[in-house]
Amino acid sequence: MEGRGRPHGRSLTIAATVALGVVVAIPTLVGFGGRRAEAPSQSPGSSRASASRTIDSQPPAGTASPRAPAAGVSPPPPTPSPKPPAGTSGAARAGGPSFRTVRLTLARLTPAQLPYQGARPVSLSSPPYPTDSRGVRVVIRDGKAHYAPVQLAQQGLELVDAFNQTGKRAYLDVARRVAGQLVLRGRSFSNGLFLTYDFAFPMHGRSSEVLRAPWYSGMAQGLAASFFVRLARASGQPGFLRTAGLVMRAMENLRTRDDRAWVSTVDSLGYLWIEEYPLDHDHTLNGYLFALFGLYEYWLATGSGAAKSLLAGGVAALRHYVPQFRNVGAISAYCLRHRVQNAKYHRIHIWQLRFLGRITGDASFSRMSKAFAADFS
Repeated sequence: MEGRGRPHGRSLTIAATVALGVVVAIPTLVGFGGRRAEAPSQSPGSSRASASRTIDSQPPAGTASPRAPAAGVSPPPPTPSPKPPAGTSGAARAGGPSFRTVRLTLARLTPAQLPYQGARPVSLSSPPYPTDSRGVRVVIRDGKAHYAPVQLAQQGLELVDAFNQTGKRAYLDVARRVAGQLVLRGRSFSNGLFLTYDFAFPMHGRSSEVLRAPWYSGMAQGLAASFFVRLARASGQPGFLRTAGLVMRAMENLRTRDDRAWVSTVDSLGYLWIEEYPLDHDHTLNGYLFALFGLYEYWLATGSGAAKSLLAGGVAALRHYVPQFRNVGAISAYCLRHRVQNAKYHRIHIWQLRFLGRITGDASFSRMSKAFAADFS
């Protein structure tokens, strides 16, 4: 499969889990009775959350716009630009390709101003998704239970929020188990923790484009970074913040070879992409934005220059590419490779672009959010 990241390096299992202060037992997979089995993709967040807080990135099987490429055919790479666009500059990175950046002055939001909060606390005795015997979320694929990094990070964020709302330690206990399972899903490569999918996944249900296990997701890395940062704050355990750093460093490792793990790549115009799906020219918008929000939270917690550099690269890329996702008077494209349109993801794009404008002070994202809303809402 083109552009597929493969594991290269040892698993971070017992040692990293001990560093977290989490004891991970091998669970029994139960908790399916009376609950709908979920597709093991980047599935929707809780329906209890408002649209402005939704975490959702299952690639839709919606209608492609007239500009969609033929099935199974990759769009040609763009022609290199002779010089950087106005407002961008080249940023060299030791040990990897360079990418365009912008000057950033980031807003310092309070924890209460961050997304993924405010939903009604989830029931631990009867959660709205299948779990293993320890309450950790699973997804079902062909009748078999799997741990999926995006869904684990979603559950972790939900549990930390529930703890913050209620003060009930039981939420924090399950959140620690979720953290331990995420670490068990991790592979170490170039000092980064890559969270692994162990099942095949057909893009938009297409048998011609299947991500073969193991594969990795920039969206998973970003959501997990947000989760570990928040868990460190809620629990008072700094080991979780160190784990967030390992997750962030996986996004810092830029793609050089397809037989090595990657979620970040630089296109022929010199723009950085943190890919939700490791395919050439896929460019899924909502997954990229979730990755950037995870970097932002890590920067807020640590002041990391590396996280800010990646954010500056992401802002430069999206200044250039967001207009290409827009379909004037209609639903925006889910990704640039297939240009599938789906109303749910269009609404996610609206709040994500608004939030990106808020944290960066870049009015162009606020304007695009309003334009997307005017096109369809």
